[in-house]
Amino acid sequence: MYATEYPWFFTPNVFAVTSDGLKLRFGAAGAPLNLWQPFRSTDDDENLSGQADVQRSVELLLNPATVLDMLANFTLFDTSGGGADKKYLPRYPQMEAAHLIYKRVLADGKKGLVWHHQGSGKTLLMVFAASLLLADTRTESPTIILLSDRTQLVRQTSGVFTSEMGDAYFHQPSTSKELRSLLADDVRGVISTTVHKFADAG
Repeated sequence: MYATEYPWFFTPNVFAVTSDGLKLRFGAAGAPLNLWQPFRSTDDDENLSGQADVQRSVELLLNPATVLDMLANFTLFDTSGGGADKKYLPRYPQMEAAHLIYKRVLADGKKGLVWHHQGSGKTLLMVFAASLLLADTRTESPTIILLSDRTQLVRQTSGVFTSEMGDAYFHQPSTSKELRSLLADDVRGVISTTVHKFADAG
């Protein structure tokens, strides 16, 4: 396979596409097969299949706007494991949800709800949405607070965020006092903490 023999050739590649005419999948060149995903819209008919499904995927994925959006906002690299970097591309519901969160914030939205099932990529969605918000000057350098109900989730989220975005925008207070200080000082970027630390944060 070219991606194995000539990996340098794929350095500027955003994503690769494969199809047998009845199904279409996209993924990062050299990624394991289980990471290759379909590309649709959550508004599409779930029963769409065969050539009609492939045609719909081509229309949505292989247009300049989607390719450039994927390149600019939805291509992430995990460099934390040592050895080769891992490249992450979004599932189409993650792209849709990140854009909806972003648009709602710009429109002064006061609330919103995104429903997830286990293993659906919640953490990566948060990275995508936070990246969109932090990169837009119209949001005036927002403070984004990620609340978890378990320390384990904070560690998991922190690992993904710092690997994908770096340490500059990321804060993980270890005590309620530190959380209170970050909020009082109007620190911008991402603050990841457990909901319990707010009990004594005032």
